[in-house]
Amino acid sequence: MNHTRRLGSVGALAIVGIAGVLRSSRADEVIIARMTASPSGGMRSPIPATIKLSETKPTGITKEPNYLHTPLYGTITLGDAKDAQRVVVLDSAANATVSRLYIDSNGNGDLTDEPPVPLVKLAASTVKNAAVNPGTSFGARVVLDARYKSGPGVATVPSGVTLTVTGTELSYNREYSREGRLVIGPRSYRVALIDMALDGKYGNYKHESGQPPKVVLLIDRNGNGNFDVPTDANGALMLSSTRPVHLAEACDVMEPFRIGGLSYEVATMDSKGTTISLKRSAVNVRDSMTAADLRVGGDAIAFNAERLDGKKVSFPEDYKGKIVLIDFWATFSPDYRAEAPGIAQTYSQYHADGFEILGVSVDKSGGKQMIAEYLEQMGIAWPQIYDGGYYKAEVASLYGVQSIPNSVLVDGDTGRILAMGNSLRGAGLVDAVANALANKKR
Repeated sequence: MNHTRRLGSVGALAIVGIAGVLRSSRADEVIIARMTASPSGGMRSPIPATIKLSETKPTGITKEPNYLHTPLYGTITLGDAKDAQRVVVLDSAANATVSRLYIDSNGNGDLTDEPPVPLVKLAASTVKNAAVNPGTSFGARVVLDARYKSGPGVATVPSGVTLTVTGTELSYNREYSREGRLVIGPRSYRVALIDMALDGKYGNYKHESGQPPKVVLLIDRNGNGNFDVPTDANGALMLSSTRPVHLAEACDVMEPFRIGGLSYEVATMDSKGTTISLKRSAVNVRDSMTAADLRVGGDAIAFNAERLDGKKVSFPEDYKGKIVLIDFWATFSPDYRAEAPGIAQTYSQYHADGFEILGVSVDKSGGKQMIAEYLEQMGIAWPQIYDGGYYKAEVASLYGVQSIPNSVLVDGDTGRILAMGNSLRGAGLVDAVANALANKKR
């Protein structure tokens, strides 16, 4: 079943602060996020990895239990340390009624000092791996240490791993296990990483064009405490393997992405996935958000357009230091005609304090002269966007505008939506603008 899963906070994860904060849009500045590392019980890669099993016993195994069947050996490698490999032994057969699974999780070569992993029968609909044969499947969840080179020693990071056994086939997946906060100016975002390659090597995130991402960055852009991304019934992220990831709250870390109205890209990421640095990208990425993602406290949708006076506008980047109202209107709307005097009065009262308005007309084509006369008649002095597209006008379509008047109040520094819709009608606009400007001065 395809649906969008809203993954909430996980109690096992603490959220930590940020080492660096971006205070302007200079291209040479870098933002650094510190991520916690702990099993999460959360989202996972869409494609499990199949473990290659054989009857050949790996070197280093010194002691084994009494098996019910011919043992099949394989390995799971998590991390970049020399001893990051852990031996897995499947004690099963093609038509076995009882299967046992052993993991040398402590890496001492003794498979008898740890009990077999408990296996639970799985419903056929939950088995997501085309490589396994049809038949009865069993699953298990274990916590294994990913092991990383750290100076002269080794650093360990616990990782939740789910395993599926079908006959003599064995596959595994990993839960996401890196979470933190990203701070851009005064704005803070909850973020997390998904190890799509399932090898624990977060720093190895680059891949060939057209190939699936190795690491995905989740960003709570709308500030609702969840990662609103599509997942299946098992919690596996549903992403295309043939095109870049540009979802509103998920992105391939190899690709540039937008946040707070600006384009960024990952500059560096350590192998453990506990330190990420971002830098401004020279690539102007189109915003991946849709009208459905808009909410107070979340990001506004960034866009580029041409004003009626011929000047180019980049929103919200051109409104740094300002509080800006995107005002959707049309000359044919009697409701807007009633609202316009109050909007003009608010503009006159607060413009000198940093309040701006960007009008977006949804008038039909051929209306430039009529719009110019209307603006003069109503005393509207702020810039306007008009492309003659009616309700299918580009910016109106981005914001899902279906009726007017309609407006969105945005902090130009953060791209954050402060108020929207009916709350900005009448006296509500004055109060919202006054509060936004007062909060900006604090």
